[in-house]
Amino acid sequence: METHEGWQVGHEEFKEVENITGTRMSKRRVISEYLVQSIKGERWLLKDAAIAMADEGRLHAIVVHTKNGNYLRPEYGSKSFKELLC
Repeated sequence: METHEGWQVGHEEFKEVENITGTRMSKRRVISEYLVQSIKGERWLLKDAAIAMADEGRLHAIVVHTKNGNYLRPEYGSKSFKELLC
Protein backbone atom coordinates (compact mmCIF):
# COMPACT_ATOMS: atom_id res chain seq x y z
CA MET A 1 0.00 0.00 0.00
CA GLU A 2 2.86 2.43 0.84
CA THR A 3 4.40 1.87 -2.60
CA HIS A 4 1.04 2.30 -4.30
CA GLU A 5 0.30 5.64 -2.55
CA GLY A 6 3.81 7.03 -3.00
CA TRP A 7 4.70 7.11 0.69
CA GLN A 8 7.64 9.37 1.63
CA VAL A 9 9.35 10.08 4.91
CA GLY A 10 8.22 13.42 6.36
CA HIS A 11 9.53 15.73 9.05
CA GLU A 12 8.02 17.91 11.76
CA GLU A 13 8.85 21.53 12.47
CA PHE A 14 8.47 23.01 15.95
CA LYS A 15 6.93 26.47 15.89
CA GLU A 16 6.97 28.30 19.22
CA VAL A 17 3.79 30.29 19.85
CA GLU A 18 4.34 33.17 22.27
CA ASN A 19 1.94 34.82 24.73
CA ILE A 20 1.13 38.49 25.28
CA THR A 21 1.56 39.32 28.98
CA GLY A 22 1.36 43.13 28.94
CA THR A 23 0.57 46.20 26.86
CA ARG A 24 1.56 49.87 26.70
CA MET A 25 -0.63 52.69 25.44
CA SER A 26 0.35 55.82 23.55
CA LYS A 27 -0.72 59.33 24.55
CA ARG A 28 -3.76 58.93 22.28
CA ARG A 29 -4.89 55.91 24.39
CA VAL A 30 -4.11 53.40 21.63
CA ILE A 31 -2.09 50.23 22.31
CA SER A 32 1.36 50.81 20.82
CA GLU A 33 3.51 48.00 22.31
CA TYR A 34 3.03 44.44 23.49
CA LEU A 35 5.05 42.55 26.12
CA VAL A 36 5.63 39.08 24.66
CA GLN A 37 6.70 36.10 26.75
CA SER A 38 8.55 33.18 25.23
CA ILE A 39 10.76 30.35 26.43
CA LYS A 40 13.78 32.69 26.24
CA GLY A 41 12.19 35.49 28.30
CA GLU A 42 10.11 38.63 27.85
CA ARG A 43 10.54 41.47 25.37
CA TRP A 44 8.57 44.48 24.11
CA LEU A 45 7.34 44.46 20.50
CA LEU A 46 5.94 47.37 18.53
CA LYS A 47 2.39 46.98 17.24
CA ASP A 48 3.44 46.30 13.63
CA ALA A 49 5.90 43.57 14.64
CA ALA A 50 3.29 41.90 16.86
CA ILE A 51 0.72 41.97 14.03
CA ALA A 52 3.26 40.35 11.69
CA MET A 53 3.96 37.60 14.25
CA ALA A 54 0.25 36.94 14.76
CA ASP A 55 -0.25 36.71 10.98
CA GLU A 56 2.44 34.02 10.85
CA GLY A 57 0.80 32.12 13.72
CA ARG A 58 3.66 32.74 16.17
CA LEU A 59 1.62 34.83 18.66
CA HIS A 60 -1.53 34.00 20.64
CA ALA A 61 -3.67 36.79 19.18
CA ILE A 62 -6.08 37.41 16.34
CA VAL A 63 -5.39 40.00 13.63
CA VAL A 64 -8.40 42.16 12.76
CA HIS A 65 -8.31 43.86 9.35
CA THR A 66 -10.28 47.09 8.96
CA LYS A 67 -10.27 49.84 6.37
CA ASN A 68 -8.59 52.12 8.95
CA GLY A 69 -5.75 49.65 9.63
CA ASN A 70 -5.00 46.40 11.43
CA TYR A 71 -5.05 45.66 15.14
CA LEU A 72 -4.77 42.69 17.49
CA ARG A 73 -7.50 41.10 19.55
CA PRO A 74 -6.92 38.46 22.27
CA GLU A 75 -7.89 34.88 21.55
CA TYR A 76 -11.23 33.64 22.83
CA GLY A 77 -11.10 32.97 26.57
CA SER A 78 -8.00 35.13 27.15
CA LYS A 79 -7.76 38.31 29.22
CA SER A 80 -8.55 41.60 27.53
CA PHE A 81 -5.49 43.62 26.49
CA LYS A 82 -6.79 46.54 28.58
CA GLU A 83 -6.52 44.30 31.67
CA LEU A 84 -2.83 43.72 30.83
CA LEU A 85 -1.77 47.40 30.93
CA CYS A 86 1.67 47.98 32.42
